[in-house]
Amino acid sequence: MHFSGKEKRFVHFYLGFFLVACLNTASAAQFIADMTETKNQEVTVYKIYVKNELYRMELDEEGSDIIVLVDQAAGMTRVLMSAEMMYMEMASDDMQSLMNDPFQAAKYTEQMGEKVKTGSGKIAGYDCDVYMIRSGDDDLMRMWFSAELGFPLKIAIPGEKARVMELSNIELGDLDARLFALPDGYTKMSRQAESVIELPDWAERVSLMEFVALPFEQMMLDEEMVRVKIVEGKGVKVTAVNKLDDKSAFMTVPFKNGKPINNPNMYLYNMTWNGETWNSSFKVTPEQADEIVIRVAQGTIDLKIERFDLTD
Repeated sequence: MHFSGKEKRFVHFYLGFFLVACLNTASAAQFIADMTETKNQEVTVYKIYVKNELYRMELDEEGSDIIVLVDQAAGMTRVLMSAEMMYMEMASDDMQSLMNDPFQAAKYTEQMGEKVKTGSGKIAGYDCDVYMIRSGDDDLMRMWFSAELGFPLKIAIPGEKARVMELSNIELGDLDARLFALPDGYTKMSRQAESVIELPDWAERVSLMEFVALPFEQMMLDEEMVRVKIVEGKGVKVTAVNKLDDKSAFMTVPFKNGKPINNPNMYLYNMTWNGETWNSSFKVTPEQADEIVIRVAQGTIDLKIERFDLTD
């Protein structure tokens, strides 16, 4: 995927936090906190604001003020560059957003492995349940989750590229809704990636295929594809299970007017062991995409597709 210099600054901070914790906003409190990231013995502190299903992160990237606004109910993420008075907008469930936002990537982490409660502890004075997310013999992430706040207060990613993110100095209180709204005077930045998408050879065959009726379940082989029509008020959930002892890979790509809305490689999922499962949920509207194309890039998968109400 190609980014301009400005867009690279948008995504630079979060790429290492793709594996992250569960965010349960149903019971989330309203609060302000410091968000401290530690990696390679370097410590950086950012600000986070949480108001029910809205949150705001204020970052300082290479001397530039970056604000990330997330509306989980609407499934929308906006990234603001304060100095330039410009912003990027994307669906919170598209792959770029999941890579950029640790909290929206939460469900993917749990779907990648087994969530095991390992104990309890206190973070910033709040009682937390401690969970480990494992995939086979690999520990993917440890998470300290506060039921009182409905929010993970600490995330630790082990390994050679170990990182820790922890909230501190938590202040409860009603927050002004304007903190989470797009300020006046900002100009929407076009995403360079959308204008340079190279249409893959397989995409030319999509229009020749019929839409499948949902719910749908079928064993899919290498290079097979199905397409699903986007319906107003409905999301699409795709579940794929690797049926081989070797690697399988598939992609779930939103299309608009016969073309992918982003680089299809952003939506490629690799599975390395028999029974490994990936779930993808799309909450796009017909204005954003008119269909989802599911393609097996390698191997054999058991594919299940179903709709769900966007109000769920």
